[in-house]
Amino acid sequence: MQLPRMFILLSFARVLMGMTVPTRAADSFSFTTLDPHGATIASANGINDAGQVVGFFRRAGAKDHAFLRTATGTFTTFDDPDQGALRGSPLGINDAGQIVGVFMAGDREHGFVMTR
Repeated sequence: MQLPRMFILLSFARVLMGMTVPTRAADSFSFTTLDPHGATIASANGINDAGQVVGFFRRAGAKDHAFLRTATGTFTTFDDPDQGALRGSPLGINDAGQIVGVFMAGDREHGFVMTR
């Protein structure tokens, strides 16, 4: 049985209308490298609506240090609350500026919330 030509055309049109052409992201983005001075490793882990970024960095042969970078580019470094900790990392920052993260002290990992 032969399908009516109109049915075939309508089906083809539906398929074409359902297909979307991938759109290219707007070219209005910016790319900023976040490398604290002397860092051999750096990681940005969270950002809030004010453009504040938190993360960690390591200098050669040293322990990890946390950082807060403001939208204007100012870096503030801070260490975990346990001075004996070897590794720590902020994981996020909310719009109130509260920072959450983890640090390793001894053989245990601890979470933290830091309010400025």
